[in-house]
Amino acid sequence: MGSYHVNLGDLKTIGANAIKNAMNSELIAIDEIAPMEFKSPEFIRAVEEALGSDRNMLVVLHQKSNHPVAEKIRKEFLVYTVTPENRERLVSEIANILNKSIDTLKNNPV
Repeated sequence: MGSYHVNLGDLKTIGANAIKNAMNSELIAIDEIAPMEFKSPEFIRAVEEALGSDRNMLVVLHQKSNHPVAEKIRKEFLVYTVTPENRERLVSEIANILNKSIDTLKNNPV
């Protein structure tokens, strides 16, 4: 994985736990899921649990991630490819989608 290494302990104690704690929020944000994160079984389980929840999610998924969880995200989520040309426009577009979704949940609690 280039000059980077995977700190599985941090992925477990910080990454996986942050996702689990976010399950109590209106929005779960994960930045980013890349091939290195898929080296941690605890992180993978936390992501799968979040995917199975009714929470809104904003996930940054590395383009080269080919793990089954990454493929599930690509199939089940609205996916944007961010480029230098569209990145400024996408901020407001994604924010509008999330705001509408959160407002819907507030007005129609599950």
